[in-house]
Amino acid sequence: MVTQAQTSKTSWRKNLETFLGLDLRSLAAFRIGISIIIIVDLFTRFGDLNAHYTDFGVLPRTLLAEIAKPGYLSLQTISGEPIVQALLFAVAAFFALLMLVGYRTRVGTIASWVLLVSMHNRNPPLIFAADDVLRTLMFWAMFLPWGPCYSFDSALNTSQLQLPETVVSSATSALMYQQYFIYIFSAAIKTKSPIWVDGSAVYYALSFDEYLTPFGYFFLNFRPILKVFTQITLVLE
Repeated sequence: MVTQAQTSKTSWRKNLETFLGLDLRSLAAFRIGISIIIIVDLFTRFGDLNAHYTDFGVLPRTLLAEIAKPGYLSLQTISGEPIVQALLFAVAAFFALLMLVGYRTRVGTIASWVLLVSMHNRNPPLIFAADDVLRTLMFWAMFLPWGPCYSFDSALNTSQLQLPETVVSSATSALMYQQYFIYIFSAAIKTKSPIWVDGSAVYYALSFDEYLTPFGYFFLNFRPILKVFTQITLVLE
């Protein structure tokens, strides 16, 4: 007979999976998306390889040593030659490709995280908030089972063990709460800013010529709508 304690434990486990669990298929989609982002980012940065990552560019290693924070690590500092930097980019792309197809996924994930941090540390002035988020996502991904679905690893796996549909761990919890905190604290900080309180934040954001598109320029003519967009942003966050 099923005791009340067993029923309670089963119910508790289901609730835990609902709030803190992640579907293996979702993790696989997450892996593929992150891999594509890393590959595209590498391709974009490669266009300015000499200017940003060699000793012939804007930040040679001697200058980096003066401005870098204590304890920074970067494989890119082993040489300032373009050929070495190109090789490191190629290695990073290789491991990102392993993640994308899901072959030796754990190895590819750990190596991709190390190389991502290394690239970011080579030229800190280029880094912005999205890069910080990407590094954090990759850190938690090293502890996630995001290789069992939609991957070569799953196709080559001969084990008869049935995989669970949902996984719950400290890593799944940390991954989700990390994203929650980004938006919660972002909204909290915005409520202390006058331009967010009076509803003009989106208008000023669209006023940056460096990022303005024709579509954004069109909306600058409708300030009441932009005020609504500002309020909607706060509500969503």
